[in-house]
Amino acid sequence: MRILKLLATLVPLTILAWAIAAPASATKTALCKVHQEPCQAGNLVTDLHMLAVGNVYLLNTEADILCLNGLIKGKVDALEAPQGVQVSEYTLTNCGTNAAHSNCTVTFPVRPNFFILKTALNLGQLSETGHSMRIECTLFGILVKCTYKFSEGIRTFIVEGAQHKGAGTGHGMLTYPPPGEEEEGEVELEEGTALCPDTFQYEGLFEPLTDFWVVS
Repeated sequence: MRILKLLATLVPLTILAWAIAAPASATKTALCKVHQEPCQAGNLVTDLHMLAVGNVYLLNTEADILCLNGLIKGKVDALEAPQGVQVSEYTLTNCGTNAAHSNCTVTFPVRPNFFILKTALNLGQLSETGHSMRIECTLFGILVKCTYKFSEGIRTFIVEGAQHKGAGTGHGMLTYPPPGEEEEGEVELEEGTALCPDTFQYEGLFEPLTDFWVVS
């Protein structure tokens, strides 16, 4: 098992969540279509459809990868502590190290699910379940294949609801890691060659197509 230092200083991603065990005292959390406390059943967000705004980057020690498109879809669970989303689709496309962005593919053989917990007014914290990422690139005429396994809880994210101070168009977003911090975690290289990077940095902004607020 190798240690990957997750170097990102600002990584906005999609606001998603997956319900897992939580302390009984944890705050019940909901993604809500309106800014309403508590969120009524008819206003609960049930489906999320997020698109990358701009490019998604996998910066690494061998060759930086740029993806022109990103998509995440998920089914949101009921109000809970924490609230969850079961991710049904997570794709990065038109990826590459060349100008045409055509020599790499990035896939998730095991998709991450997520859980989110409200921490303040219209703010929350999100963690991932265990998942894997597979990167295949043709570099210098050589096909490089790398599959990484991410342990559960390796990364945490700050969630901002709609119309918060964050970047984007205001529908909602999340940043990783918390501003001014770096995180380290254990990532297992399940399969790969000598050219598989020891470190990489994930940068991208995903936003939902419609507003939601982080409420209870």
